[in-house]
Amino acid sequence: DPGDVDNLRYTEALQGWAWPGDNVIPIPRVGATAEGVTALMPRRDDLAVFKRNSVHKITGDDDTSYQRVTVTEGAGLIAPDSVQVIRNIGFGLGEDGVYQYDDDGFRNISQAEVGESFESDTYFNRSQFPYAEGRWNPELNSYELHLAAAGSTVLDRWVSYDLTRQKWLGPHKTAAFTPKCA
Repeated sequence: DPGDVDNLRYTEALQGWAWPGDNVIPIPRVGATAEGVTALMPRRDDLAVFKRNSVHKITGDDDTSYQRVTVTEGAGLIAPDSVQVIRNIGFGLGEDGVYQYDDDGFRNISQAEVGESFESDTYFNRSQFPYAEGRWNPELNSYELHLAAAGSTVLDRWVSYDLTRQKWLGPHKTAAFTPKCA
């Protein structure tokens, strides 16, 4: 049901074609937003489930022991294609910047250094944030986030988070071609 956006559904083991109606984990604040679940982030020992304003994790070994735990309220992710997991550390775009999710929790890693870039329409078209795309650049060991410039709908800008130095670089512009995917 495309309107059932607040429930996480799962299959039986090795039965990706079967979606039993009772294999459902409700994600809290049902009906709070039209989008419901906005992104998933598979990590080694849990599956993070995001809404615009909350983060939950699903843990357990089989369908009889799955548990949902609320990680935080008040912040979440809005761009499903921005999610990347690099060495069990997840990254993704929220309404006010880039967030990191790891064993220490969920936190905004762009706020201190480049927060204004994500909180104003000066650099990026914030209405296009839900369509942002993220990727890992293994050559540079960086998380790259592709965004649309202010006034544009084309994802021809990107920022890089250097994982080694924990430093933001960019924004960069692609002028030689129009990117089609990240």
